[in-house]
Amino acid sequence: MTLTSEEASLFFEIYFSLLDYTNSKYDINELDIIECVQNQLEMPYMLIMEIADYLWDHISIIDEFIEDIDFTQEAIDILLNWKKRRRGRFLVERNLKKGSILVAADKKVYLVKGIYSSWREMLGDLPMPQVVDATLIPFQGEIICDGLIHPYGVCMGKNIADEAKNIYLDAKNRDKIYTCL
Repeated sequence: MTLTSEEASLFFEIYFSLLDYTNSKYDINELDIIECVQNQLEMPYMLIMEIADYLWDHISIIDEFIEDIDFTQEAIDILLNWKKRRRGRFLVERNLKKGSILVAADKKVYLVKGIYSSWREMLGDLPMPQVVDATLIPFQGEIICDGLIHPYGVCMGKNIADEAKNIYLDAKNRDKIYTCL
């Protein structure tokens, strides 16, 4: 499951502006994100990841951005919610119609949507369950990833796969699958 086209466009409009602001203010690398978007140029994944990592490690940048940039109240509310982000290593346990199930190291279970692509599409033919590094963020009352994931591409053994499945099923039975942050 993914966001609607309108939701995805809104997300990227805010997110790319925030990343560009972060990069410009803190001189992380030479990438000009807004120029790339406007001219429909391909953006180097690793350079964007470098900026996003800096942003999520220095979350107060969101407050600075809100003070310096003129945005609608809707965008400001979205940005403030991003301060609740959850970064880390997750096990993508399964893909469902409503999104994908990600299990964190603390055994919390999240239902996460894709932006334009589902998790199934992003992970392609990698075997499930799959370990990924990701940043989960709230958006419009649901959980998405910022679009920058690092899959490890390793095949999990039966014990780990069974444990992840049991964690998911237990969370499902207890109605403890997080659908918002």
